[in-house]
Amino acid sequence: MMERIFLAVLCLSGWNVSSCLPRQYHYVADPMTWTEAQAYCRETYTDLATIESPEEMKQVNQTVLLSGLDSEVWIGLYNNILWKWSDNYTGSGAEYRKWSSGLPDNLEANELCVTAHTFGWFDTRCIWRHTFVCYRGTQQDPEFVYINETMSWSSAQRFCRENYIDLATVKNDTEYQKVLNMTPSGAYHWIGLHRDLEVYWSDGSNSSFTYWERVFNPLGSMTVVCGVSDLERSGKWRLLPCESKFPFVCYSVPQPVKRHVMKLRMKPEDPSVNLNDPAVKADILRKLQDKLKESQLSGVTLTWREQPDGKVTNQALLLFTGWDISSCLPRQYHHVADPMTWTEAQAYCRETYTDLATIESPEEMDQVNSTVLLSDLNSEFWIGLYSNIIWEWSGNYTGSGAEYRKWASGHPELWVANEFCVSFKAGAWYDARCSFSLTFVCYRGTQQDPEFVYINETMSWSSAQRYCRENYIDLATVKNDTENQKIQSLTPSGAWHWIGLYRDPHVYWSDGSSSSFRYWEDVFSPLGSMTVVCGVSDLERSGKWRLLPCESKFPFVCYSVPQPVKRHVIKLRMKPEDPSVDLNDPAVKADILRELQDRLKKSGLSGVTLKWREQPDGKVFHKEGERSHGREDSTLKLKSDCPFVVQ
Repeated sequence: MMERIFLAVLCLSGWNVSSCLPRQYHYVADPMTWTEAQAYCRETYTDLATIESPEEMKQVNQTVLLSGLDSEVWIGLYNNILWKWSDNYTGSGAEYRKWSSGLPDNLEANELCVTAHTFGWFDTRCIWRHTFVCYRGTQQDPEFVYINETMSWSSAQRFCRENYIDLATVKNDTEYQKVLNMTPSGAYHWIGLHRDLEVYWSDGSNSSFTYWERVFNPLGSMTVVCGVSDLERSGKWRLLPCESKFPFVCYSVPQPVKRHVMKLRMKPEDPSVNLNDPAVKADILRKLQDKLKESQLSGVTLTWREQPDGKVTNQALLLFTGWDISSCLPRQYHHVADPMTWTEAQAYCRETYTDLATIESPEEMDQVNSTVLLSDLNSEFWIGLYSNIIWEWSGNYTGSGAEYRKWASGHPELWVANEFCVSFKAGAWYDARCSFSLTFVCYRGTQQDPEFVYINETMSWSSAQRYCRENYIDLATVKNDTENQKIQSLTPSGAWHWIGLYRDPHVYWSDGSSSSFRYWEDVFSPLGSMTVVCGVSDLERSGKWRLLPCESKFPFVCYSVPQPVKRHVIKLRMKPEDPSVDLNDPAVKADILRELQDRLKKSGLSGVTLKWREQPDGKVFHKEGERSHGREDSTLKLKSDCPFVVQ
């Protein structure tokens, strides 16, 4: 019996309440297309079935078998079929295909690369080793080169990029015949066509669990295929046209009603007002409910929790039902005056609070400013912002000379944290906004022996990149002083011109938050050779942000999110093996609680306090009627500061 009690407590006091609420699967016999089934499941339940483990797969099988069905059913899986060329070619002929009969067939949903053969093109596993065809010249006028070495597709791609331009892009029958003429017949040879393994669940879940049937999945010219689970093959998955009609399986997750208790202290302006007057209590609740609606917090019901005497009293307990109150708890910011590096400050905040300050709105920015001003500080302090400085070339060049730079004095400087592309002027390099419209330099030939071409048209960096890729090879990769001098001799000295160097534009928050709110100061942030820079907020500039070396030492601001104490009541029924045991004996009650508490700790559940809730007569256990055969029941109160909420 003790084990049964413990399991009840464990389920209701776990760290993640959803773990006690597994997916419930629902079979729908009416055949529909995948899109129709998805719409039905989303309207009626949660979504089409997501399956993330062998246990869930068995549960789906059992759900369907109970209906007497033993063939295919739609599940929430789908796969985008987006073929593309290794060199990103999208011009005329990019859609040319020469598939062999019945292909692509996507065996086990894992054939993502393409080989050329006398009988046409075959989709195959990218890890297989084949000879391959590179090209040199331009995308519009390629010269194909056969490489008589066997490699995986990705290794062949790397070889071609380092020694020629890329794996072969084949745009028409004439080019395909050229490839056939130079390659041994009867063998398979890699070309540049491939696609990404884009397999998704309808509800956006991300799971590594797969259960593919070893069958072909003919793709034809489809751009998306959808997943079925086949009961005749133990529920294994395959991909079929989404327009087919099958029965399907939905899922739902039971959502417990959430209840939260808030203690309110009220002091009426008029001392004669009786707060326990039903009309007064109703009026207070009505006004609170209206305030919640104005704040767009729906689905919330407020009630007073009365005391045993029927009163609410001046220290009232307000019961919130249906709304997770923790979602509206604002961040609390904490200023730490001790100067530290950004990494030291991050470690301190994570150990003492939640993390370095994340700021996602003007209101939170004002709150941070107020917190710091109270400490009499009026200069910089660390916040949780950082940016990686990883420069790379448009053509993905990583060989000898890839790290060559010729920055102008003071550059890169990252003005307003928004300069991610590189321009060239009179032999010097400048970081600049990628949206600026400049002339640019392409190259043709190979990465090792490039021929630079100056384009006297102004475009944004990304448009210039696309132009170079369609008409030459790519934007210029500059590997040494000699190449830098060649570009200088090609370009007008009084203007800026795009080259191929750029970097990741993303900035990140220490806690992984994603927010579009920005508050950059209109200043330069010199980068030098740093690979990461970190964010400060400057009170002398209204708290606006800039990026500085992470090794600098500043005060900093942490944040925490208050966790309300949560109380949960569990009703227990117990039948002692020894009928003479008095369950209301204080020593017996204490022994039961101690054993339960020990088991919780052994299971890694900390921050939970158990105690008995006594009845008005002072007892915990009361015998049920004659039908209970001597069982006694009680209620157990859980007090916890861990992040879960249950009814």
